[in-house]
Amino acid sequence: MKLRIVFVFVVLLMAETNSENILFYWGVSGYSHRISVWGLIDKLVEKGHKVTFISPYEAKVPYFHPNITDIVPMNLAEDVGIIRIDFISMRLKNGVQAIDDLWYEYYDAGIRGCKSLMQNEQVLKWINESSYDLVILNALYNDCGYGLVHKFQAPHIMYTTTTHFPWFKDAYGFPDENLPEMEFHYPLEMTFVQSIRNLVSGLYWQWKRHTELFPILEPLLRSALKIPDLPPLHEIEMNTSLIFTNTHPSEEFPRSLPPNVVEIGGIHCSDDRKPLPQDLEDFIASGDNGFILLSFGTFAAINNLPIHLQHVFFNAMKAVPKYQFLVKYNQDRPDWVPKNVHTLKWVQQQDLIAHPKIRAFIGHGGLLSTQEAIFHGVPMIIVPLFAEQDYQAVRANDRETAIALEIAELTEEKLLNAILEVTSNPKYKTNTMRLSKFFRDRQNQPLESAIWWVEYVMRHKDISHLRPVGITKSWYERRMLHIWGFLAISLLCFLAIALYFTIAVLKMMTKTITKNKQE
Repeated sequence: MKLRIVFVFVVLLMAETNSENILFYWGVSGYSHRISVWGLIDKLVEKGHKVTFISPYEAKVPYFHPNITDIVPMNLAEDVGIIRIDFISMRLKNGVQAIDDLWYEYYDAGIRGCKSLMQNEQVLKWINESSYDLVILNALYNDCGYGLVHKFQAPHIMYTTTTHFPWFKDAYGFPDENLPEMEFHYPLEMTFVQSIRNLVSGLYWQWKRHTELFPILEPLLRSALKIPDLPPLHEIEMNTSLIFTNTHPSEEFPRSLPPNVVEIGGIHCSDDRKPLPQDLEDFIASGDNGFILLSFGTFAAINNLPIHLQHVFFNAMKAVPKYQFLVKYNQDRPDWVPKNVHTLKWVQQQDLIAHPKIRAFIGHGGLLSTQEAIFHGVPMIIVPLFAEQDYQAVRANDRETAIALEIAELTEEKLLNAILEVTSNPKYKTNTMRLSKFFRDRQNQPLESAIWWVEYVMRHKDISHLRPVGITKSWYERRMLHIWGFLAISLLCFLAIALYFTIAVLKMMTKTITKNKQE
């Protein structure tokens, strides 16, 4: 009896720690996309799984784990081309219009990235020698990964490091509530014209993907991967097992989502604050009123701004000597930087945002930074530059957890007023702390939820019972346009018939009255 119990325990333990091979395909991505998912990767390997991560960028902090294979194909970053985009110049030249232009840059990056990988002999050798139990795809134009899904005959999960892309409604059968798309970053109360443009956006991008993008990628994948039986990519897309979105209703719009969409917003956020270098702690401690952090993330830094704009920022900081400022500045500190400013080439961003003496955070409004500020209850000044940052800025400004500023119109006075307002008006701190409570208080923490769902997919393989029925319907059936169209036409026909008979009756009555008068 004892032996049987021990045997059952061992079998259960083996099943619980069953090791699976998981591929994270991050071919088109920014370095911040790597940050957003790495906590999930660490937890998966901790549970005994093996992970392969393919992306354009090497880790900034060297590490080694026997269960992680980090593939950075030669020339992928250059071929994808995101690192060549001068986001600041585009924004200063075109203002908010630059955001619209960038969507086409990302679209083209998806094609270039796929060609780069499918023409790389070392990458193809790795593919042919590998097998995976699950493929997780970055949703930013990494449709090339659908070829690997078919090649490995593995289920797949879509992972968006930001909010919902415009085409998600039609790609995955979401209900269309016409909420503001991050492409246009309209307010929730849109004008009629804005509503039309917003509604058409998702249909346009889905049409463009199906009629232009997929026909480019399909022959490339069939040839490079030697899979002549590759089905149309939209069919593989329809079989997506799950969609992970880096969202949460407290900081995003509450959406009507199908059961195969899992919100894991803030998955990278943590209370585990690492110690800062002593010189940094000493600088922070040298002020009595706390500090303000300024960081524009991976692809932008204040040293890349035109010199007159750099002076706008630093002069505004100089005008508030009561606060210390920590600034991410990728070059040596200029002599003219004020004494209350400490520049850093590399920033422990979340550790600083979690610091008890921080008073505000000036950033570009990237989602990861915004979520860190919400998680730790720090009000913001947002100066959006690209991607979804205007989308974040509009919502944060509306809920009064941040003040949004346009960099193309920025002046020293505007920035100074924003610093004084966000640090002296208690509503920004109060609103952020209230939002932080909702963001933190969940049935399951996002990392725990993501791990459970990843292993759920690998346990069951086919979880099509979670997919919305709408995924099998056409774009107009999902929106019930055929029904509303029928009802509208029926009503018009009824009114036309009623009008016809009314006119006919009136004519008959007129004739009768006229005849009676003549008699």
